[in-house]
Amino acid sequence: MSTRSTPDIPVAQPSLATPTTRVYTAYRTPASPHEGELPPHPGPSWTRFVCISDTHSFTDDLFEDQIPPGDFLLHSGDLSSWGKPKQLQKTMDWIGEMKGYEHKVLIAGNHDLCLDSESSFYNIKDPNAVQKLLKESREIMRGEEARTKGIVYLEYERIVLKTKAGKEWVFYGSPAAPRYAEGAFQYTDDIEAKAISAQIPSDVEILMTHTPPHGILDLTRRQKRAGCKRLAERLGKLSKVHLHIFGHIHESKGAQIVPVKHSDGIYATPDCYPSRRLERVAVNAAMQMADSPAIVVDLRN
Repeated sequence: MSTRSTPDIPVAQPSLATPTTRVYTAYRTPASPHEGELPPHPGPSWTRFVCISDTHSFTDDLFEDQIPPGDFLLHSGDLSSWGKPKQLQKTMDWIGEMKGYEHKVLIAGNHDLCLDSESSFYNIKDPNAVQKLLKESREIMRGEEARTKGIVYLEYERIVLKTKAGKEWVFYGSPAAPRYAEGAFQYTDDIEAKAISAQIPSDVEILMTHTPPHGILDLTRRQKRAGCKRLAERLGKLSKVHLHIFGHIHESKGAQIVPVKHSDGIYATPDCYPSRRLERVAVNAAMQMADSPAIVVDLRN
């Protein structure tokens, strides 16, 4: 999808904006022809993140022209519908062929059963068969073909990635979510939730989780807050996070600016903390509804 403006077609305005952040949740696509066009990349002093999640084995058959180019493509889990390797491969082939990104950073979600050796997908008595299937599934995500197409898969891992403009960003990705029916990477109690959230490093700038934090873009159709309370607590101690992308709760897709609370317990303001991060962007990037495009986040370097 082109981001070059067309005469007589208005340019989309950011849904959220601060001096260091611009977030676009609505812009012109075939599904939304009355919106303004997404502005071009703002230049080398900014980084553009294109955020998607919960594509569930759907590809161009549902999302054609809904995902624009940028510096980073971020996918926050549920790559497949029911966690079979062939479904995962379909999504990886699609993402691998996407053009216009320096890096494509992915995590898994609760539907991606074949990536979790403890999921019901591996209720197999033969341990050799389990290892063979798990190796094949991980090869889809981490193999040479994925790497040559710019794909980075994170599973409870930290990585530093650099843009062509020279800006380095610290990423961390976690596929975990509270237990809901059968699924992958799910935790069942508060102790496990706290241990998983504690693994998030203090220097992370771009955080990718499958679950939302409790209270932020996590409202279900039944008006229940389904996000993780322990993740929300951990985020309260992470003052360097610029962007937190997640999915899982499809009906709460959207973006929100969250004030950053620093270690001294005071929310940052330009007057008292001119050199500190004032806010983070929270993005629920769930795409399965396909009634709105990928959420685009521009961050000043």
